[in-house]
Amino acid sequence: MRTFKTAGIIAEYNPLHTGHSRHIALTRARTGADFCIVVMSPDYVQRGEPAVFDKYTRTKMALAAGADLVIELPVCWACSSAEYFAEGAVRLLGALGCVDALCFGSETEDLSLFEKAAGALLSETPVFSDTLRRHLARGAVFPAARAAAVRAALGEGGLSAGEEAALDTILSSPNAILGLEYVKAIRKTGAPIVPVPVLREGDAYASSTLGSTFASALALRTAMRGSSGFSGILPYIPEECRDLFLQAAQRPVYLDDFTPVLRYLFAAEADPGDILDFPPSLARRAKNHLAQLCSLTAEEMIDLLKTRQMTRTGVSRALLHLLLGIREQETMAMREAGMIFYARVLGFRKSAQPLLHEIKKAGSVPLLATPSSAQELLSGAGLSMYRTDRRSSHLYRSILAGKYGVPFRAEETCPVIITP
Repeated sequence: MRTFKTAGIIAEYNPLHTGHSRHIALTRARTGADFCIVVMSPDYVQRGEPAVFDKYTRTKMALAAGADLVIELPVCWACSSAEYFAEGAVRLLGALGCVDALCFGSETEDLSLFEKAAGALLSETPVFSDTLRRHLARGAVFPAARAAAVRAALGEGGLSAGEEAALDTILSSPNAILGLEYVKAIRKTGAPIVPVPVLREGDAYASSTLGSTFASALALRTAMRGSSGFSGILPYIPEECRDLFLQAAQRPVYLDDFTPVLRYLFAAEADPGDILDFPPSLARRAKNHLAQLCSLTAEEMIDLLKTRQMTRTGVSRALLHLLLGIREQETMAMREAGMIFYARVLGFRKSAQPLLHEIKKAGSVPLLATPSSAQELLSGAGLSMYRTDRRSSHLYRSILAGKYGVPFRAEETCPVIITP
């Protein structure tokens, strides 16, 4: 019988900063967890961009900041919509067989309202469906229409002024929106995991300037691109991670580094017909602007292709799926087959050995510590998923090799990170 408690965190750490290390500490304090597992995005993130540092560097930083075990979120879920990002990550935590709680940062800690909003999304009452349909017919983008439908559905039962304010926060704030998807995924999958929202402090998620005690990851990435030194950034990096940050900051990766690959795909008229989240309207727009696309940077391509109906993030995600060859039909097959088929270990602390033993005993999917074992342990949708992960990591590493002259390393040759 298990004698320890485990908490999960879902993160990108792009890059890891003091707000993240605070979150790890609060996760232990709020849940009483003996171990903290981080499900982390691989070399690409949910907004449809490459991570600024590779997944192994970010794993080292996560372990230094207090995580006990880092598991890779498969790339098809890591760069998917908030709904599938959350469901994939929650299913992965549930498949480990020993996660008691999921702690997430949010702009509000009102768990009861998260539960109510998740219930409205899952039940889709007539009021919800009618309101959603009406707002979409008026030209509203889907997130705004869905938020209006949730408000209408919950408004039927009557909400206090305080609850209405908290609901507005949940439906409009980036971290809370993702938290809502976590709560929804826990209810949908029946995972025996308790959601624990923790109030986010410091600058807003979308803030691009440094200033508060806890800066946003966006502000750090912006500062990295506009600075010849990092003295102004280091106060926002946990002290135990600063050497890792300084080393990695000499070799950042950005979306524009993938420009030649995207230009080739457009020039070769690659068929986006079955690419995930690449609608026909975007394909037509790309075809109509082919000559321009073949001379623009990746960032400029997104600016050209975005519309009121398809946001910049939506276009970025579609182009990333094109880059990585993530296809609708293949992804749907993975969803129908259960979404999670393995747990790829990126790193762990030596003191987490009891946790690893418990996962091997109680988990419902194999632990992949050595990628070479994937061919033996996986088949069907699981093997297809692993090959997509491997291919995507190789593309990222080829960009690193070409930009900075570092040796290319195949996934099979990259060891699991093990720290004291």
